Amino acid sequence: MQIKYFLFGGFLAAGLLACAPATKYEADGAFSSEPAFSQVARPVSATQTKPVTPNTKPETTTPTTPVMIQPEMPSTPVTTTTPTTTTTIITTTNPTPPEPDQEVVVGELVTTSTGGGAGVNILPESYTATTGNASYIDDTGKQLIDNQVGGNVFNAKVLGTAGYEWVGWARKNVVMTFKFAKERKFTLVKIGFNFNTSAGIGLPKAVTINGKSVALKGTELKRSSRGFLIFGVNLSTNQITIELERNPLRQWIFVDEVKFVGVQDTTL
Repeated sequence: MQIKYFLFGGFLAAGLLACAPATKYEADGAFSSEPAFSQVARPVSATQTKPVTPNTKPETTTPTTPVMIQPEMPSTPVTTTTPTTTTTIITTTNPTPPEPDQEVVVGELVTTSTGGGAGVNILPESYTATTGNASYIDDTGKQLIDNQVGGNVFNAKVLGTAGYEWVGWARKNVVMTFKFAKERKFTLVKIGFNFNTSAGIGLPKAVTINGKSVALKGTELKRSSRGFLIFGVNLSTNQITIELERNPLRQWIFVDEVKFVGVQDTTL
């Protein structure tokens, strides 16, 4: 009887197992209501998150060629104003040119028919003269024929020291004798004088050339100026003597140059 009940219980349990639905059991024996084979994703712990290693290799970028952008042309012409340039005209005052050298003819000139005319300058070889006074002596023995004329102001500095070009004689009659290389035909004698009454410088009372005398008025030159007095001669000689007679109203006679003009020498 007990064996009968035991067999009957075994058959009943096997039938119940065959009719039961498929149910998944957890390993710990608890029932699970989740669908078969599904798992809920678990959150990952922050300590389990690995830091991402930064990319230490710099990115290579290709430089972009700049693009020239042409500006749009305005539809309306643009008027530009050119600044006005102001030109300043500087007016310079030119210095007054020196007064041309005075050349005053005294007496009569020799005509061309007797050998006169423009002629040529004839330079003496040497000369002797009355000694000058004070600072106006003949320093070189050639100052009267060196072609260096003084200024209108007698003590102006023209070439050398002040008044160097002048030979001056105070309260004296002057005798000058000029010698030439050979006999020549002369037509003119030019004597350079200074005339400055405020300084006591005057023209001679008379000029005598190889014995021929010409009286002077004493006003042939402008006041406070220099110039040549020109004397016409008709001489064939190798020596000319000039005498200057002092004007008693003036203290000084000043001469800077003596020039001689003659007929061209055709034998040269």
